[in-house]
Amino acid sequence: TLELPAGSIDPGDADPLAGAQRELREETGYGGGDWRPLGALHTSPGKANTRSFAYLATSVTRLGEPQPDATEDIEVVLTPLGEVLGLLTSGAVVDSNSLAAGLLALRALGRL
Repeated sequence: TLELPAGSIDPGDADPLAGAQRELREETGYGGGDWRPLGALHTSPGKANTRSFAYLATSVTRLGEPQPDATEDIEVVLTPLGEVLGLLTSGAVVDSNSLAAGLLALRALGRL
């Protein structure tokens, strides 16, 4: 599936932002830049208390090769910003957290 980088907050992460920064670096090889929170997403509030924290990272740079977990099979797909809304609305992205975070990011960038 086509998804945005995501993962869990590890015990060594100081907060959700640190977890998001670590996951981006591990899954894509990118890091640094400017980060802003987009909000907390409640994945399935009627069934669980799981929350996802969405962030927008801009001006990131490639720091090295991705370092995915052994259970992950990841291909980094760089997409021009002008094509993101089409991917989100065409059915190319079916992961609910990626859809919600992607739309929040586009709104924060003034693209919605």
